[in-house]
Amino acid sequence: VDAVYTGGPLTVAVAFDSTPTSVSNVGGSATGKTTAWKVEGGYDLGVASVHAALIGANLSGTPFGSDKDNGYALSVKVPAGKWTMSAGFGSVSTSGDDLNQKTTAMGVQGLYAFNGNFTGYVGYRTYTTTQDVGGAETKNTKLGMGLTFSY
Repeated sequence: VDAVYTGGPLTVAVAFDSTPTSVSNVGGSATGKTTAWKVEGGYDLGVASVHAALIGANLSGTPFGSDKDNGYALSVKVPAGKWTMSAGFGSVSTSGDDLNQKTTAMGVQGLYAFNGNFTGYVGYRTYTTTQDVGGAETKNTKLGMGLTFSY
């Protein structure tokens, strides 16, 4: 179930989902439930657009136990002539019987509109996942660039 409101420069959206979950493994099978929700909003300030989101999810009743996710995301987009620059940051924490970790991510992107059909892009993204037990970290970084064609 979701709902979206758009009025002038403001956009607000909410969503909720609840789904039965069936899991089978060597130790047996179980039926549980996954629920998820999201609340997000954006505002166009004219010189920039800002966006924020809150998310959550719960998994229960499986042989693996229960997990709970909570997170947020923030972003900004700034058009400047043929350029559009954007940046974002987000974080999600997972806690439960089989997994306890936190992931944070950030990214920046630049788009350049050569004309009505060709847009060049360059982007950088990095994230870090930290396990609560033992503090082990996984890091990943990507740089991308290219050209898109729309017709």
